Amino acid sequence: DWDELVRAAVTKAKLPAGTVLYTLRHSWITAALMGGMSTLEVSKIVGTSLRMIEATYGHLVADVARERLAKVDIV
Repeated sequence: DWDELVRAAVTKAKLPAGTVLYTLRHSWITAALMGGMSTLEVSKIVGTSLRMIEATYGHLVADVARERLAKVDIV
């Protein structure tokens, strides 16, 4: 039963009450994508299809790509 382990980890990390595994997973995926990991890498690590990662988090990748593109000097 993962619930007890997650609750214990939440308490130990002093996270807000009510934090659940889904919240931690979502936060990690968001941080990984914003940190530059590809959707393919993230999908492999979390065991979710690439299609689902792109459908749910694709807007984050697009935002990061726009920011990176803005930094590129085009001749």
